[in-house]
Amino acid sequence: MLSQNAKGWTPLACAIESGGTQVFKLILELYHHLENRAPASKVLSKALAMRDSSGLGETPLIKAIRKDRYDMFDLLLQINKEKILKYDEVLCATDNLGRNILHYAVMKQASSIVKKIIILDADYRNLRTAKDSKSKTAQLLDDSNLYKDVFETVWDAAKAGNVERLKQLIKVNEDDNK
Repeated sequence: MLSQNAKGWTPLACAIESGGTQVFKLILELYHHLENRAPASKVLSKALAMRDSSGLGETPLIKAIRKDRYDMFDLLLQINKEKILKYDEVLCATDNLGRNILHYAVMKQASSIVKKIIILDADYRNLRTAKDSKSKTAQLLDDSNLYKDVFETVWDAAKAGNVERLKQLIKVNEDDNK
């Protein structure tokens, strides 16, 4: 299940590339089942951390976002409800340009995905502070400031003790949920 084809793609990467959501879902469920049977194997995390051997060196998550396959990203989040994916190995993985999933979500202007990734990164800030090969963070790639209020989380404002900013962020989040 961790084998790669001539392009270095795992079965997950092949499903993303071909756009086969049902195949992708079946492969995810198979990996998840295998990992539940043998938790030490970490087969799902390993498959999601594998970079292809193309010039891009993409992980399946990066490929899904780059190819606008947000449905596949959401499927991964659903499977990760049990927190089986390793944050550093899977979510913080980068391609050959040093870009992670947040860099690509910002460049694609995928608002709902950016917000989900920021929430996943709230405790660690690794995705938000990671610099690509040109020393750009995802926030620096946000040329039009679409995510100005998203990059700072409620948690960040609370830790800084900034009560006014905390109120603003809570209001923004309430407005988004209406």
